[in-house]
Amino acid sequence: MSGLLKVGLESSLCVMLLNNGGSMRIALFCYGFDIGGVERLFVCLGNALLGRGHCVQMLVSRPQGAYRKDVNCDIEVIKLSSRVRHVFFPLLKYLDSHKPDVLLVGHDFPCVMAALVHLFSRGKTKLVLSQHSYFNVDMQYAVGVSGWFVRQTMRILYNRADRVIAVSDGIRSFLIEHGIKSEIIIRIYNPVDGMDITAKSIVDDDSLQKVYEKFGRDPYIIFLGRMTKVKNLDLLVQAFAQVHDLHNTALVFVGDGDDRGRIEELVDSMGLTSRVLFMGALSNPYPLLSQSAMLVLTSFSEALPTVVIEALHFGKPVISTPTGAVEILGNGRVGKIMTSFENDSELARLMEMTLKELHDGGISTEVLHARANDFSMEIALNQYEGLFSKLIS
Repeated sequence: MSGLLKVGLESSLCVMLLNNGGSMRIALFCYGFDIGGVERLFVCLGNALLGRGHCVQMLVSRPQGAYRKDVNCDIEVIKLSSRVRHVFFPLLKYLDSHKPDVLLVGHDFPCVMAALVHLFSRGKTKLVLSQHSYFNVDMQYAVGVSGWFVRQTMRILYNRADRVIAVSDGIRSFLIEHGIKSEIIIRIYNPVDGMDITAKSIVDDDSLQKVYEKFGRDPYIIFLGRMTKVKNLDLLVQAFAQVHDLHNTALVFVGDGDDRGRIEELVDSMGLTSRVLFMGALSNPYPLLSQSAMLVLTSFSEALPTVVIEALHFGKPVISTPTGAVEILGNGRVGKIMTSFENDSELARLMEMTLKELHDGGISTEVLHARANDFSMEIALNQYEGLFSKLIS
């Protein structure tokens, strides 16, 4: 369905806030509310900005999804179009009629479309794009018109934005290397709301009960994310096959995606079905994460994986391939980092080492938790507010 379809009316609260000199009118645009890192970030950020007295609207293609229930009822949700490739005229109409002070955009394709629309808008909205991935790697797996369009136009259109947020130092360097002007790039880490995920982790949830029913109280390794080719999950399964006998360790997949069926077949073919559990996508994975033995991330590409910060918040050790997780893990100071993306024996050795450290009490949860605090919502929110205020003034 094309055109603007409003979900709810603009609240009287927003009108009241706009009369308050310190408030801003902020629009957030991403795909929607399906389970994903950018979606979770935008919902949390929108709620937090509203809590600081700003008027917030969320622009989406898919107004349904697991995170929709987490959106504050005072945030207006506006559906632009069912397909992002068709948002040009709905988004242009929105900008010219609503005139937000700032439009913050996440995901590569929405960023490119928003930058294109911004060229034709008559309003004075400041455009801020946020880059959450290494698009030269991630776009290898994007097919069709959307993937081609992003690859061909990203560096041109990004330079027309008022600012581009890089979610890590690695992404900042990557953007500069690909022709984005350094003066418009600002690094703001993805935040984690520690109080929020702690509260969610103690919710009486049947997902944890399913794990206990299958594995008892045996330690389990957890993967949390979209099950796609870029996550390199073959490596995780092959390494797990070498360590599952140690302490009767299990493996739990939390997430869904195009690669799930193939990974399930791989697990079955290797005779690991009794020690592996596929939970599917969960809107609240924190009970499972908080009770896991460790988090393992085998991705070919990650910018700044929020799930790593969340694991550290719960004092959980992390093993990762050499992606953007390295920046979070302090180059190995607070986690273990592989030297490659393919060596399952190396990953198995790191898993075995971590399991032994856990068994012997050799991991300091305080150190891990302290590192997670460097990515607090308070720090990020101050940076976002400061950036938006500076652009508007």
